[in-house]
Amino acid sequence: MKIRILLILLILISACKQNKKDTQAVIITDKSKSELNNKTEIIIPENIDSEFKLFLNFFNKDSTFQISRVDFPIKIKDFQKVEFELNERIVNQSEYVLKKISVNKTSEKEDFREYEQTIIIENENALIEINGIENGIAIEYEFKKINGKWKLITWTDQST
Repeated sequence: MKIRILLILLILISACKQNKKDTQAVIITDKSKSELNNKTEIIIPENIDSEFKLFLNFFNKDSTFQISRVDFPIKIKDFQKVEFELNERIVNQSEYVLKKISVNKTSEKEDFREYEQTIIIENENALIEINGIENGIAIEYEFKKINGKWKLITWTDQST
């Protein structure tokens, strides 16, 4: 009888130790995910709007920042292939697709093999023209500094 009780106690102790190991593994895994998320956090500098290209760099990197710099709903124009014409429409935040606009670091006009990009900055306005090289890409993004902050105000996509 004593042997059975001792055996049952050993089994229970063993089971408890196994549960503790499983719990610790979960905690370690959660901690690792949390640490990983902290490493990818992007810190937006205070002078983000001092230079357009600095702003654009973070506009491309951080989806939350990008969304905050678009006033929804936004009026855009895009080419409708079926009607073969440029149509104006309204895009709400739920329909918005994040934009990835390359940054020219060396010049105002640069060839990226598949397209050519030009950035024109005049006072409080910036225009980015992207024209494909034999591929039908033709997009213009318009930005404006509103209350001291750069904002995407519209774009026109004439790509075919």
